[in-house]
Amino acid sequence: VQARALRGGAVHRMGAGGQAAVLLFLSSKCPKCKTKLPEIGRMLEPAEQAGLDIWIVSHEPGWRLRQFLRGFPLTRALRMKLRDYKLLNPTLASPSYMMVNHEGVLEAAGTIGDDNWLDLRAQLADSEVDDAETAAEGAP
Repeated sequence: VQARALRGGAVHRMGAGGQAAVLLFLSSKCPKCKTKLPEIGRMLEPAEQAGLDIWIVSHEPGWRLRQFLRGFPLTRALRMKLRDYKLLNPTLASPSYMMVNHEGVLEAAGTIGDDNWLDLRAQLADSEVDDAETAAEGAP
């Protein structure tokens, strides 16, 4: 499945492997989805440091997605055709996610806020604390 970056238009092959990723399915028509953006935004840097890509994946028109994601890094948003989107998210569930390992194999899927999601969020928060402690230890 291919998707294009909302900013820059680079083509990404979903599930091609190489790097672990979390695919997020949010809808601009879902009020609860909008409330998840700050939480997701806080996860981006620790995820990147951990070698985990976080992508918001959408089939919505670019203008609508840009409006929905106002203030969120558009470099983390991908658009794809509805047909391809339904291959990944057949029920069009939102806010939901898929966690894929570096080999492109599905590890977990569910609703943002479920136990697997909360575990990921906690792991990323812990890694951020560990990084801060390591930096403090190295300071003069």
